[in-house]
Amino acid sequence: MDRVDFRKVADFLLSANQNDITMEAIHRSCSGRYYYELFHAVKSFLSEKYPEEFKLSGGGTHEALRTCCILISDKLNDDGFEKLELKLKNIHNIRVKADYFLERKFTNGDLITAKVESERAIQLVEALYAKYFPSKTA
Repeated sequence: MDRVDFRKVADFLLSANQNDITMEAIHRSCSGRYYYELFHAVKSFLSEKYPEEFKLSGGGTHEALRTCCILISDKLNDDGFEKLELKLKNIHNIRVKADYFLERKFTNGDLITAKVESERAIQLVEALYAKYFPSKTA
């Protein structure tokens, strides 16, 4: 499965006519899909390009990815990795709210934040990749 499939599933759920499922339930489910697309993008990037820091931070857990971003930010003195850590944390918090705190209202704004911020975070990953690992042209 490709990480982008998580976003495709969320977008499909949002467009589907689900008469017997509340929109809140769909929004909660979609927020998780947006988060996991980002999670896998970051995990692949860090494990492939920063294996030492990835291993030192504890691998591919939610908190370990954020720790890895901070280690790299400190090493390279690049706040782009710190911004990525903050985006991971914020979107993860939305996913946790959606999955574990059913008594709390989950708003359309929560969903929009998860969707838009995950897109921006993936763009940030791509920018960091291009900055530190530019493609070589012949």
